[in-house]
Amino acid sequence: MRNLYRQISLGLVAIGISLTTQQALAQTFEWSSAGLFDGESIDGAVVNATMGPVTMTASVNVMTDGDGGPINLDAFSAGGEGPASYEDDGSFGGLTNYVQFGFDMTTCDTDDFFEIELDFSATVNNLEFTVADVDQGSWDDVLEFFADVDGFGFVNLKTLMTDTTTGAPFLSFGSDVEEDNEGFADGYEGTTSISSASTDGNIDFDSNGTAYAFNSITLRYRSGDDGSGCGGNPGAQLIGLGDVTFDGTTVPVSLIYFNSVASGELATLEWQTAQEVGHAGFQIYARRENGWELLTEQLIQSTRAANSLQTNNYTQLVSLPDSDTTWLSLVDVSVNEELVAHGPFRLGKSYGAKLAPANSYDWRQSELPEMSLVEKRNAISNRLRQAQKQEALNNGGQQ
Repeated sequence: MRNLYRQISLGLVAIGISLTTQQALAQTFEWSSAGLFDGESIDGAVVNATMGPVTMTASVNVMTDGDGGPINLDAFSAGGEGPASYEDDGSFGGLTNYVQFGFDMTTCDTDDFFEIELDFSATVNNLEFTVADVDQGSWDDVLEFFADVDGFGFVNLKTLMTDTTTGAPFLSFGSDVEEDNEGFADGYEGTTSISSASTDGNIDFDSNGTAYAFNSITLRYRSGDDGSGCGGNPGAQLIGLGDVTFDGTTVPVSLIYFNSVASGELATLEWQTAQEVGHAGFQIYARRENGWELLTEQLIQSTRAANSLQTNNYTQLVSLPDSDTTWLSLVDVSVNEELVAHGPFRLGKSYGAKLAPANSYDWRQSELPEMSLVEKRNAISNRLRQAQKQEALNNGGQQ
């Protein structure tokens, strides 16, 4: 193994623990539990969100043709957030905690847009999330939904339905949102100016009850050519993305319990796994203001061989970076150096349920019932008659 003990660079990890194995599992990525600071920028970086068995990777990609004037990606940069930032400042289309996406332009250039892409490490079903505040102000918010769908490939989700009056089977809209099928986009747009707290500009994505399975989702956000500012220099617009819920499948390591107890500058961590396949060990990280810091320079070796379907227990004492340490993450490392992050876990809080060890049975203490000599002879005779009967049947079948 070339570099098993290297430090990794963690992005964002989301709370969630697999409470079962070898079956679909409902998972929720809650932005509020992701260890982010209010106003923290997440654009320009990959966001790794482990919510249990399936890892979600989110990224932001800015696309501009450079012809219609520059995009101001820091339109909402009071805290230097840029076009994508975590916000927990109250209700936004009914969302209390969300990721805000926004930008400003000198013209309503429909060729300029950016994409929010959600990639899943395994195919997921029953996917749900909400996009808030799709409205029309200085320009009209235009949103397209693309997906890598099992059996269909990468498609615009509107093409999965022949009835265009209802849109895709898993999209529902507030009263301010309608279809936009102009030459530059085939999606949905806001039609009037609304309060950011209103749900009239919401688009709800919910694939429950459908047969569709997803490998990725791409939201393409751009300006339309309508709005009060499109004749001159329009103002900024923004939308919000809420928590993401889906049904995932299992991964090689199923974490079922995690607990941490702080004592001064130290913390005792305890966790339990239900299965480990192709597993080498664990690393522990703490959330700092400028990222994640590795607390265990040496790999915490798996307690068993690389493959185990048994319950495994771990306890580790770590030194905390400072007294303000709040979030921890547990990273499992495979024998092929593949990394999966679990958490983040709030220091001092318990997650999941620890399984008690099964009672062992000492066969040496077993007592078989005593048989009399007659019972033994009868048992032997019965076995001989059954064998002779089977032999006769076998011989008859060959004639």
